[in-house]
Amino acid sequence: TYNSEKNIEKLCETIINELNIEFEIILINDASTDNTKEILEKLKLRYYFIRVINLSNNIGQVGSTLAGINISKGDFIVTMDDDLQHHPRFINNLYTAIRKEEVDIIVAKWKQDETFTRNVSSYIFSVLTSIMILRSVNFRNTAFRIMKKEIKSEFTNYFMSRFWIDPRRLKVKVSQIYVGHELQNFRPYSSFKSRILLATKHF
Repeated sequence: TYNSEKNIEKLCETIINELNIEFEIILINDASTDNTKEILEKLKLRYYFIRVINLSNNIGQVGSTLAGINISKGDFIVTMDDDLQHHPRFINNLYTAIRKEEVDIIVAKWKQDETFTRNVSSYIFSVLTSIMILRSVNFRNTAFRIMKKEIKSEFTNYFMSRFWIDPRRLKVKVSQIYVGHELQNFRPYSSFKSRILLATKHF
């Protein structure tokens, strides 16, 4: 989570209301400059199952995600963004699917519903990365995913030195399911320039 003082409490409350299984919430504060840290500390005191890691330096989405995965204790691990674009009600869909399918990771995907620039750039990036690793171009990689704990070490070790997480690069079974998707509502989308820079680093 980064600079999400307006949203992070709502996200946690929504997760709590949507899930009917035993769980923990791990919040990685990626050196936020607003009041996110103070809100997280209050949430940690209110709920025994919320764990908070406050990073002193901003390391980005990949590093923060891996930090959370690394300290997780559950049999299944869900990763998601902090802005409610990945709505917690769909965690149940991911959990049900991975228990039924003989796969190690399930990545959520949704129909293109953002700005024209983001839709086009996401599609091009998806196609190019798929071609690069000789995989189906129909796969859409997102940060909303569930995995089994057995592959946690392999996952974190492989992606620790990379700028982008694509689980198809691991020797594990990966599938996808469709979920709903909410639009960004409290901070601006990343710029086209920043997305190009990220893509360039990845390639």
